[in-house]
Amino acid sequence: MTLRLIIVLLILKEIFAAVTSFTVSILDPKINAVTSYTWQLNFNDFGQRLTMTFLFPAGVSFSGSTTATFGGGAPIAPTGTNSNSITFNTASVSITSILNVVISNVINPFSALSSQTAFFYSSNVDNTMTLPPIDAKTYTPGTLRNCTWSFDKCTEQYNSILTVTLTTSSQILSGNRRISIGYPSSWTNLNQKSLATSGSSLICSLNINSAINISSGVLCSATSTSITINYTLPSTITGNDTIYVYIQGVLSPPTINTPQSSTYTARTHDGVNSNIEVLASGGFCYI
Repeated sequence: MTLRLIIVLLILKEIFAAVTSFTVSILDPKINAVTSYTWQLNFNDFGQRLTMTFLFPAGVSFSGSTTATFGGGAPIAPTGTNSNSITFNTASVSITSILNVVISNVINPFSALSSQTAFFYSSNVDNTMTLPPIDAKTYTPGTLRNCTWSFDKCTEQYNSILTVTLTTSSQILSGNRRISIGYPSSWTNLNQKSLATSGSSLICSLNINSAINISSGVLCSATSTSITINYTLPSTITGNDTIYVYIQGVLSPPTINTPQSSTYTARTHDGVNSNIEVLASGGFCYI
């Protein structure tokens, strides 16, 4: 065998001894769910992989009982985890052209990520591969338990204080967070005026469970159909919490009995505008 042929064979080994593609499916994509991820790995060769590492999107974590099954075999405990990656000893795993790997007891992110949803796979043989963007996964936000609006001034008064009361069902981690409310471009029975307009001068603050006041560093901005409140949550809240949002500088409704509309909405977000909780489908805030 010539040296040139040996070199060619070595190159071919490196090319073909790799995962050619893979897909990922999530049993339950809802935020905070403890669920299973199925990775389908497509191999070009049956060479043994001593280890396999799976990298999940930022925000995914692992419980103390996370395990994996390879090709329907017995569950295997990980040899190590690092933030959102997990590694398994796979020296005893038989490699087939299509290998299904089910990783169980994985904890979904606390928000419905709209970016950073790439998955990566690597082993001691295969090059690191990423899930194609066309197959990227999305997570499902939770649902607010309740949402009500109230105003401190009588009908059609400027510089009114709107209090939006939200009852959560999901945890919100500490850090930079966001709340947004939506409304029609004009009051249903006052066509020329709206709750707020783009560029409105607003002052916002929050209270959590009638115990934690948040006013320093709170920023709020308005468009013709929404107000966004950016704030820093000092500590994690775990669900079934009451958030009071105070927005000063709005126009109160034109009548006491304001017609209800699905355009009166509220959402909680993480710091990059991915939803944490929204209203139920067809639901709305009550004024």
